Amino acid sequence: MKFQATSKSAYDLLHDGILALQRAESVGLRLDLDYCERKNRSLTKQIMYLEKKFAESELGVLWKRTHRGNTNYGSGDQLAHLLYKVMKIKSTKLTTGGSRGSTDEDTLKKLGIPELDHFLKVSKLKKLRDTYLGSFLREQVDGVIHPNFNLHLVKTFRPSTDHPNFANVPKQDYESMKLCRGAVFPRIGYQFLSGDFSGIEVKMACCYTEDPRLIKDVNAGDMHLDMAVEIFKLDGLDKGHKGEGRLRQGAKNGFVFPQFYGDYWGNNVPSLLEWAKESTLKNGKTAWEHLQNKKLIVLDKNGNIKNKAAFEKHVQQVEEKENEYRHRRNSWYGLC
Repeated sequence: MKFQATSKSAYDLLHDGILALQRAESVGLRLDLDYCERKNRSLTKQIMYLEKKFAESELGVLWKRTHRGNTNYGSGDQLAHLLYKVMKIKSTKLTTGGSRGSTDEDTLKKLGIPELDHFLKVSKLKKLRDTYLGSFLREQVDGVIHPNFNLHLVKTFRPSTDHPNFANVPKQDYESMKLCRGAVFPRIGYQFLSGDFSGIEVKMACCYTEDPRLIKDVNAGDMHLDMAVEIFKLDGLDKGHKGEGRLRQGAKNGFVFPQFYGDYWGNNVPSLLEWAKESTLKNGKTAWEHLQNKKLIVLDKNGNIKNKAAFEKHVQQVEEKENEYRHRRNSWYGLC
């Protein structure tokens, strides 16, 4: 019999899981208070130094002159106004709402303005101090934190943690991860273990739907590579090649993951084109040149995109094709 979300076994699974996590919440994690306070002071000193360097830089002085009497070096709106309105820099990416140029980390790094390195470093250090170590210190009781583990807050059953959000501790940046993980330590006779269930959502979907195409992708295929080939209209792709491997990463981060969490093609196009701009194929051509040869984009004499309507339509068709497949697959198993 198919495993249904309304079945008794499904309820028991979640119920038992909540009870197990409740025991973990009750025991909690030991916090090194001296370590947290020491790191807090060190981060504050670094932040003050870098803020002073930025304020004295040419960009910082221009910012203060532009927003005289109302200067806020932490304001994304003020920074966007300075960069894209005052300095007339062409934005490579818009905010999700499309109202202004983006000031996220990747976009600012691509602008190549040295003073922004100080700005980005300050933002990173403030997040470490206030969001991570700060939340540990605010939530600790007698040197122990008791994060809530939630299995019951969203219909998709996606778990979360809060007070503090222990699942949000950084892991992509090694130094940040090391600093945050150094704040907690195991009780005598115990040790911490770290596990990564790679691709667990897709593998669970295989078990649930018994979809042969999905099972083949997980066991022997590469769905991100396949999507890159389809989106960028390639004959094939060597993920071991640096440039072509970036296109696979672009399909993964710019289409597959956003689509998995409910995004749509219109938001995916700018990101996909950015990945293509920075990628070179094995034949030596840039991915932009390849897309131009495929008549999906039109470049001007300076090599910038003049028209992307064909690529937008192509990505929309890729999405519609995938949606049709998913709908047909779900219909097979009575899940719609």
